[in-house]
Amino acid sequence: MTPPPTRLDAYAFDRYSQNGEDGILDRIFELLEVTDGWCVEFGAVDGVHLSNTHHQIKERGWRAVLIEPDLREFAKLTVNMSEFEGVTCVNSFVRFEPPDDLDGILATTQIPHDFALLSIDVDGIDYHIWDSLTRYRPRVVVIEINPTMPNHVAFVQARDPTVRHGSSLQAVVNLGTQKGYSLVATTTSNAIFVRDELFSRLGVTDNSLDTLRPGHEHETSILHLYDGTLVLAGRTRHPWNGLELRNSRIQILPRLLRAYSPEASPRIRKLERLWHWLYKNRP
Repeated sequence: MTPPPTRLDAYAFDRYSQNGEDGILDRIFELLEVTDGWCVEFGAVDGVHLSNTHHQIKERGWRAVLIEPDLREFAKLTVNMSEFEGVTCVNSFVRFEPPDDLDGILATTQIPHDFALLSIDVDGIDYHIWDSLTRYRPRVVVIEINPTMPNHVAFVQARDPTVRHGSSLQAVVNLGTQKGYSLVATTTSNAIFVRDELFSRLGVTDNSLDTLRPGHEHETSILHLYDGTLVLAGRTRHPWNGLELRNSRIQILPRLLRAYSPEASPRIRKLERLWHWLYKNRP
């Protein structure tokens, strides 16, 4: 008998999710023997489009707290959820300070402290919202990451809700470790975690980043050549607007100064120092 795959993305499919999360989560909850659960999602938008929780709500009868700040989307959300008695819709921004932090919002509902699934998707401060959650310990967390950042980079965006940079997978894994969670799967733009004490039940034998998220097509690298020239490698088309990135547009040194410094003439070295000063002090 062939043993089951140890990578949960082998079970990926989409009913309402974007990148296979519905299937992966189904498999996780099957292995955890969760058949009747609670879930939380924000920004929930209309509760259906690209949702990581609607499959559980509609197909499994789960109860839910769905949070959406935009009034127009919230109106659609309430209509779409009107047939599900166990769904509470909340029109609010989720911050990381009381009373609008996730702890505070959930405290106004009947959701248990160890609910089954939390889905965080706000295109920016996702990391900080999860970091601020202390009173509730969901069994499974799906959190958005910036897919353009390589596995070895631990980038955390500013703790500012007006900034939309996103944080890297490595940074979110570090946070999960601090909070007692283990990474079990990744999709294009999400990382999926379970509480440490549940990890062994999923059969994941290797949850290293390079195993769960091998070389990614969204990454762009800048190579530094010996003569000071910068060269793009990997994805050379902007992931958000499709513009082609060009080597000629990223140079910070004029061609005259692109020389291997130990072999540069005294004149070139003097110009290098001047250019460095001008570059450092430009507005």
